[in-house]
Parts: sequence; structure tokens; C-alpha cells
Amino acid sequence: MSLSNRGFGITLYRIPRWLRYSLATALAIAALAVALTASAALDSNAVRAAVNGAIHAQQEDSLPPPAYTGGPMSSAIQASITAEGTKDLDNYFAGPELAARLGTLQDNIKQQASGETLYLGAGVTGIEISDVQINGDDATATATADVWATFGQVQDGGKIVTATPTNSMNYSFTLSRINGTWYVVHERITFAPGSEP
Repeated sequence: MSLSNRGFGITLYRIPRWLRYSLATALAIAALAVALTASAALDSNAVRAAVNGAIHAQQEDSLPPPAYTGGPMSSAIQASITAEGTKDLDNYFAGPELAARLGTLQDNIKQQASGETLYLGAGVTGIEISDVQINGDDATATATADVWATFGQVQDGGKIVTATPTNSMNYSFTLSRINGTWYVVHERITFAPGSEP
């Protein structure tokens, strides 16, 4: 090893070959570790985004358009809810779980079709996602969230009585990466203790 003429830089050709290879290998391993850590963080963030989106989509997928003010629901409005809900659910669910969510969407639309029961609003607050585990193209995660929905029921004389129940829910998700995107392929939802209706 010698000092270069331009200061105190080390000239590599004077370092023994075995040491140069060892340094190069160590640098390559360090770069790979940084890349893998960054990739794992990106995957974890993508799984969390899919879980967050899935919770919102299924809670908010049955809302009628703002122009709907009650009464028997036209086939055009039902088609609009179906199209919007399907688009949202397609973004976050796949396989049999998507089919189940689409079935629930249709059930909710049928409940509203007569206009006697109105679905006036819905949302999610306080989502906490935890225990994200990733193994290749498969992942699991758990979450808790407070969900709410505002319902209206038409009484005699046209008066609408509303209620807004709120519940704390526990979620368990299984996800798969399909063509580079994470989707929920299985979901289990239970009421948090003390939040049962």
C-alpha cells in the first residue's frame, strides 16, 4: 500500500488482491442488503395500502349517487352503484373473496331498491394495521377499525328516521401479489369485544 501523489488517497493496485476482492464482496453484500431492505419496506407499504383500501371499499361500496333522494331506486341508479362498487372492489380484492364482496354489494343494493330503507353515508376511522408478514408473493396482515353507516327508514307520512351505528371491527387478511399488485384473497371480520350490535 502506498500514498498517492495527490494527497492521502489509497492506490488500489498496491493493496493485495485478496483484500481488494474482500472489499468488493463486502460492498456488494452491503448494497444487496440495502436493496432488499428497501424492497421489503416497499412491499410492506403496498400490503398496508391494499388492506386500507379494502376496508374502505367494502364499507363505502353501496352508497347511492348524491342525486338520489329516496323513493324506489331506478335501474339506472342501481347500475351506477353496481359499477362504482365493482370498480372499487376490483382494486383490492381477487378470486373468491372478490366474488363474495360483489355478492354483498348486490344484496345491499336490493335492500335499498324499494326506497324504504336508505343508505345515506358510510365511512371508516382509526384504521390500525399490524402484523404484516410477507413470504414471496403471499402476505398476511391484521387490522382494527371503527366503521359507521347512516341508514334512513321512511315512515308513514314520508318522514325519514335515521340511525348511525358505529362498531369497532377486527380484520384478518390473506393477500396475494398478482401481476405485481397486492390483492386481498381471503378476509375474516369479527366485532371487537364489546362492540357487538
